[in-house]
Amino acid sequence: MKLLGITLDGKPLATIRDNKRNDGKLNIQTSPALLLVNPKTNSIKPLTYGFISQEELLGRFLNVATDYAPDF
Repeated sequence: MKLLGITLDGKPLATIRDNKRNDGKLNIQTSPALLLVNPKTNSIKPLTYGFISQEELLGRFLNVATDYAPDF
């Protein structure tokens, strides 16, 4: 998995190695946002908008990875 920073204001984040300008390609209204992108299919699955806990983020990764399948 690779992390790519997308800047909305043109200022890259120093803590993220790879940054690109959005240039209107992604319709993002809230920052920060974390999206999973499949580079082969260009499908986008949002994980979160705004700040959340690490535990909640891990749960969202699981939900997206299992296509929200019930765990019973």
